[in-house]
Amino acid sequence: MKSSIFSLEIVKRVGLITGKILSYDGTLFPTFANYRGCNYACEECKSIPLKEDFLKSLRYRIIDSLNHPSKIILGKEKRSFARCPKDDLPPSVKKRPTFQALSFCFIPREEDQKQSELAHVLGLEKRLSQEGLYLQLTGSCISKIDLTKDEPLIYVSCPRIPTDLEAKTGYKRANHNPNKKVKVFGYQAMITTNIELEIGLELPVGCACSPADELDGSYSIPEREKLIKEHNILPYFDIGDCGFDIKKVFNRLCPIISVKLNDLDKKAIFPPR
Repeated sequence: MKSSIFSLEIVKRVGLITGKILSYDGTLFPTFANYRGCNYACEECKSIPLKEDFLKSLRYRIIDSLNHPSKIILGKEKRSFARCPKDDLPPSVKKRPTFQALSFCFIPREEDQKQSELAHVLGLEKRLSQEGLYLQLTGSCISKIDLTKDEPLIYVSCPRIPTDLEAKTGYKRANHNPNKKVKVFGYQAMITTNIELEIGLELPVGCACSPADELDGSYSIPEREKLIKEHNILPYFDIGDCGFDIKKVFNRLCPIISVKLNDLDKKAIFPPR
């Protein structure tokens, strides 16, 4: 960080950077992790406690099947789903997501074969043995089972968690079709560029990295203030696209712009005809 500040200060003293015109633009770049379906996953999603009614409904479901043995198809997989417990989902998520917590099937029980752990947790070992069935767990996202309480508490890891929890999903216009937007799972780099019209030179002077779903306009003011503080640069013109069309930017820049226009030599900007 210190070396980059020192290098920028050298270029500024040479006269290649004045900071009068600053351009801000964000660009998306993908991460090296796969997107598995959730843009709001966090560290807590690796160990989600399921509600008590999850085990109760699963137990009643299996008992109902055992009460109608003629309807049981051996080896056919059955699935149980859980609902996302996060309370901080954004308003844009109208329906709370669900995910597959576990899957199971019934198979014939061999002699002297112990019942599965799932049957033990549900307390259905004896009933399954009477029917000559074995409850096989075919798939699950269970991370931990707490048997210290009266009712077992199951913790699951959501299968939609990406490996990179800091990366998020953003959208950009397709290269070959500007009317179409493409999804990018990764990060956004907001690059600040100094423009020197007299010598036709553009040099990057700042960069801020953030998750891809954040607005690049929210980083323009902090980057601008950092340049002013560290390099004594006071921009006259700030250029940005529609991504910077937010109230926070206008509320900060509009008073500055009105003062600067009064201080500028209008003849230099608008020469007489």
